[in-house]
Amino acid sequence: MKKLYLLLSLFIMGSSFAQIYTPYASTNATTNSSTTSNVGIGVINPIEKLTVDGNINVINGTGVYPKIGFATNDTFLNTQTNNIAIANYGITKSKFDNSSSTPTISLSGFNGINFYTNTTERMKISSSGKIGIDVTSFPTNALYANYKLFVRGGILTDEVRVSLSANGTWADYVFFDNYKLMPLSELEIFISNNKHLPNVPSAKEIKEDGINIADMIRIQQEKIEELTLYIIEQNRKIEALQAKVYKDLK
Repeated sequence: MKKLYLLLSLFIMGSSFAQIYTPYASTNATTNSSTTSNVGIGVINPIEKLTVDGNINVINGTGVYPKIGFATNDTFLNTQTNNIAIANYGITKSKFDNSSSTPTISLSGFNGINFYTNTTERMKISSSGKIGIDVTSFPTNALYANYKLFVRGGILTDEVRVSLSANGTWADYVFFDNYKLMPLSELEIFISNNKHLPNVPSAKEIKEDGINIADMIRIQQEKIEELTLYIIEQNRKIEALQAKVYKDLK
């Protein structure tokens, strides 16, 4: 009888714990087929069909990215049509083939990834790499075609660094010998006619096209450097007048 109990115990343990052998080592795996049929890797009590304690790395050894597919019977009533829900509707990925009878996620025909809180879309990544935060659709205006990040609601940060583009220049050209500083008399006429400084976008242009921060900072620096030259020029004239007056008083 004791031998029978021992054999039964070994059988039960063998059905609950197993080792999966690989070319390099073995992996402990657990199953709970009598209740939920859950499988665990590195986990004693798996709580889902597959529970893994650790990271998962998927490779195929051919240099081509492997594909992971998700099949679902979801009717999509709780999320956007043609999306596959992952993690309780926290993330969805657009179905790559609307004509397919099986809504499978694949790298083929990738349409993008959408992130949700409950059923409200919060962030999306398009197939072209554009990222939107609280943006339901990306602008179609040609002016914004090359931009990658779109945010609705504002950005708060403790630092922003803007680099010049490859062909960008800084405003130090104002101090070059060949730079032509507009005479103050002409500047006065320009301001009277246009209601803004030369080379500065008008209010109408900014309302229609927005502001390129890098360009605007350069333009403002240009005006600061021009103002410095005007002050130097005016100071030179003032000193000349003072010298003349002092000479006449002698």
